[in-house]
Order: sequence, then C-alpha cells, then structure tokens
Amino acid sequence: MTSARTRFLCAAASTLVGLGLAYTLWSSRPEAASVALVDNRSGVDALLEQRWREGSARQSPLEDNELYREEIPGEHARELYSVLRPANTRTLPDPITGYWELSNKRYKRVFREHPKGMYSIRTNDHGFRKNVDVQIEQPDLRILVAGDSHTAGIVPNREQFGNLLQKLLEARNPKKSVEVLNGGKGGFQFYSYVGTLEKFLFLKPDVLVLAVYGGNDFVGSVSTFRYFNRMPPSPPRSASDEALWEQVCADHSALVAQDLNQVWSFRQSAEDVSIARAVGRQSTVTLQRLCEENGIELVLVYLPPVRDVQGRRLTDLLSPAVEALRLTPAELGITRQLANEYLAFAKERGIQVIDMRPVFKAEQVDCYWQTDIHLNTHGHALVAQELTEFFGGRED
Repeated sequence: MTSARTRFLCAAASTLVGLGLAYTLWSSRPEAASVALVDNRSGVDALLEQRWREGSARQSPLEDNELYREEIPGEHARELYSVLRPANTRTLPDPITGYWELSNKRYKRVFREHPKGMYSIRTNDHGFRKNVDVQIEQPDLRILVAGDSHTAGIVPNREQFGNLLQKLLEARNPKKSVEVLNGGKGGFQFYSYVGTLEKFLFLKPDVLVLAVYGGNDFVGSVSTFRYFNRMPPSPPRSASDEALWEQVCADHSALVAQDLNQVWSFRQSAEDVSIARAVGRQSTVTLQRLCEENGIELVLVYLPPVRDVQGRRLTDLLSPAVEALRLTPAELGITRQLANEYLAFAKERGIQVIDMRPVFKAEQVDCYWQTDIHLNTHGHALVAQELTEFFGGRED
C-alpha cells in the first residue's frame, strides 16, 4: 500500500456511524447536554447500498488478519460521520482518523452535574485535549492515549485521566520528563484508534494507551466495516420496532448512546455481532504490529458501561428503558461477552490489559455522571491511579 493511501487508512471512524447516533460534544454556545442523538441511518444505508451494488465486494472480510481500509472521498465522509454534519467549526474531516478537533481552541460547556456547573475545554497546538502544547523536545516518557468521548472527558482537561496520569507520574519521579497526550474524541472507535496512532507516529510516543469503551465501540465499527468491505447495510427494522426505538431514544437518550443502542442493534442482526468481533481482533493485530514496528509499548485499558459495574445506582433509569425494549438477560449480556472475548484475545497476544470492571465494581461512590452516563471526575481519577500503578511500578 502506498504512503499516500496510508494517509487515508482510518478515514471512516465514528463510534456510532450508520446506526444513527453521534456525540455532539460542543456547540457554538455553552449548553447543558453533552450527548445528542442524530439519526443519519438513511443516508448511511443508502451509501452502503450504493457501494455494495457497484460490486467488487471483498471476499470473506471477517477472516482478515488486520483491518482493511482505503481512501474515502470527502462526500462519503460527510455522510458517514454525523459529527461533520452540519458544518462544524470545531471538528473537521481528517484523512487518517476521519475527523479531528481544531487546534488552539478554548470554550466552556455548561454541565450542571459537575460541582462547578460547567467546565472549560482547550485543545493544544496539535488538537489534543490538553492545556499546554506538545513538548518540542522529546520527553523521557511520551504516552499517547487513544479513545472516545470517555477518554476526551466530560470533565475539565485537568480532571481527564490522561492529564491526571502525567501529574501523578511526574510526582513519583520529578527527575523524569513525562508527557501524556489525550487523543480521545467523541464518536471514535476501533478504526479511529488505529488512525490516532498513525497520525501521531511522528511524535515518537513510547507508549500507546488504547482506551476501549465497551458500551458502543463494538457496534460503532460495524457500518465502517461494511463501508470498506462493500457489504450491504444491516437488516432494516420492522415498523413496530422502529416506533418503539424512537420512543426509547426520546426518553432515554444518554442510555441509548452509551449502552442500549449496541444491545438493541446486535439483537437485530447476528451478522453485526460477528463483524464487531472481527473488528476488535483485526484492529488489535494492526495496532500491535504498528507498535512493534515503531518501538512502542501497547497498553489496553477497558472502560465498561455503567450497567456492567454500577447498574444498581441507575436502577430507576435503567429499568424503564430495558423493560420498554423487552431486552432479555441474554441480550443484555452481549456487551460483557464481547468484552471478555476481546480482552482474552489481547492477553493471548501478550498485550498488557488493565480491566477497570473490578475497580469500578468495588467503588461505593459513583464513577459515572448520572445525567449523561460518561465517566465522572472520580471515574477518571480511578483510571489515572490504575495507570500510574502500572507505569510507576516499573524501573526504567
């Protein structure tokens, strides 16, 4: 594959692409909501149908060892990535990751559940969620973090786990220069994570922290996979299921975006479950190869949805949504099943895994915001502590 084509390897990355959900993390003025549901399924399905009927579908793509990716035209990117429609003044198309935040932006977001009622966001000179620019001189330890909105943080930059990790590591060893770059973006998923590493290989990171969010990363890769491999859209829902889904989305938007969309979608299509498994495996193999070729250590952090670790704290919110969708225990267990299989695969390949499920389960206080179901300040602090113990416990 040519270097020019490599620049487009991860162009179709969006956690909720094609399934009608996208995070709108910012707006032109402060707002309380951090999640918006955008139904772009019709446009995505039409695009997938068009590419499939054009022919040249790849044979047995589920059996590939690594992710198959190719150049994506700009008009297709606009259709696939809800975050790019309508024109977004803070996020633009990116040929490697699909989209990226503009550099050197500052703004505030009203968020009443945060103790201060709002939080400030800044992107640095490379578009990372960080209050200082990327260090010009190579630090002793440079850590690149790839993740979605849970990694980007519905918190101030200083409370995000990557930025907390840097301070904790610096405090442990003041003589060692450390830099942690928060590359999390709302809507990112497995394809995006590979793109994040490729985009910033020139910074020569020593470590890649891959932060996988189990609540929607698996389903979020499905339409992207179908697009690249010229597969038809997922099977359509019945009229009654569609009406039920629209009502649940209206009543429980945060739960839908962070968890139940994945469960519901996989109930609708067993093939999509197989695709999700394949994407997890293939992206891991691709990332591991890239890391080995560039002398980068790969560390996988698994961030679970609240239902799998602290669901009892959201019973009043969860129960009505689950009952409305008539989800069975077996169907609700698909996220846990996929996570277990994925983490087992990573461990078999010798990848260091930090599973946050037992840590969050043991906590007696909330690790997630109640209103939008993202990691809260305490949840970020716990992730930072686990990573600090992992890195700080080694002698370099």
